[in-house]
Amino acid sequence: MNAQWIERSLSGLLLASWLVTASTASAQTTLTMWSFLDPAKDTPRERVLRGLIEEYEKKHPGVKIRVEPQVWSQIANKFTIAASSGRAPDIAWVNYPSLVLPLSAGIAADLKATAFGKWDQKEWDDYVTTAPFDAVTQDGKILAAPIMLLSNTLIYRKDLFEASGVTPTDVGTWDGLLASAKKMTKSTGGNTTWGLGIPLSRDGASQPLLAVAMAELQPKLFDAKCVPDVSTEAGIKALSMAANLVKEGAVSKESLVQTSDDSQELFIGGRQAITVAGTSRVASIQQKAVFDKSQVGVLPWPSWTQGKTGPYILDGWTAVVWKGSPNVAQAADFVSYMVGAEASAKWTVEGGQVPFRKSVLKLPALASPELAWMKAVAEGWGTNATFLPPQCNVGAFYGDLNLAVQKVVRGDATAAAALAEVVEEGRNRAQ
Repeated sequence: MNAQWIERSLSGLLLASWLVTASTASAQTTLTMWSFLDPAKDTPRERVLRGLIEEYEKKHPGVKIRVEPQVWSQIANKFTIAASSGRAPDIAWVNYPSLVLPLSAGIAADLKATAFGKWDQKEWDDYVTTAPFDAVTQDGKILAAPIMLLSNTLIYRKDLFEASGVTPTDVGTWDGLLASAKKMTKSTGGNTTWGLGIPLSRDGASQPLLAVAMAELQPKLFDAKCVPDVSTEAGIKALSMAANLVKEGAVSKESLVQTSDDSQELFIGGRQAITVAGTSRVASIQQKAVFDKSQVGVLPWPSWTQGKTGPYILDGWTAVVWKGSPNVAQAADFVSYMVGAEASAKWTVEGGQVPFRKSVLKLPALASPELAWMKAVAEGWGTNATFLPPQCNVGAFYGDLNLAVQKVVRGDATAAAALAEVVEEGRNRAQ
């Protein structure tokens, strides 16, 4: 009897132990995240992501983050389709121009109703600009969180400025940019070093200088139906300025067929004093330059008014939480951690991303001469930043603007006629 009782008791204890273990295992939460980064790889940004996941999992023993790397250009579309069949990941990285897909489909969770609603004012005040959140807030709901920000900027050679007696202040206006670039354009032994390089190819067009010049005069470049609204006095003024950069010899006529990569290679090879490039390219340009990399600097965008800074048209990557996820609160908490002050410092110092938090700008690491350009860009964002509407075909619009510059430079159309064609092309796409 005694032996049987002991045997039954032991069996009961083993069963109870198994049930507790099974219950603990079932309590494990796995968050699936789609990203263009693969934490199993070893690039700077991928190392940062891996580290953030490891740290979060240590702080939350019951949570595992599973990253499923995706082709960056396909994430938004796949995420939206997967949500319609109830199979979306908990979190998806979506770039700003593609946010129209998940936001229009209504599949994004309100981050303000979860983790972001717990942020105090100090957290919000740490951002150099609220533009990244303003762009993703609808009816008071925050539908995405900015992870990385990008923009185009002007990169210049300090030594060529000094040799020509030009200062950064001299290029603070569009008229000043034209005059200074003409002054720095010099030919020696049959080779010309151009004062300014701007890519004006229609194919694969990146954000053109013309869009920046327009956006300051006329912040809304599209109407409510995504038709370009640029056949205006402001548009004509900006297009005439951009065309004059080429017509008056500050920019090579070869730029009419050059892509961003073409233009940047010329700068790297010492053939330009100033070039237009994305902030994601600055470090690479420094490393590849055939001249002293310490001579590479970043300028604020010129303005139509002396003493002001032209607008930085922002782009970048956001995290969207699927509102159909059974783990919305936990997913939002991880996103909050991934974009928090501590993580933001790592994205900058270890991952090479331009900071957009004031606390990161104050870090000792940002005081190094090599990273001075990051501070300059971040300060520019804090001064004047904007987004073009992600629901509109901005990429095609950029190509149309470059084509308009080509037509005016070649004498094929007036500025007014060229912009009328930009509007018509945009209207046809919007239908």
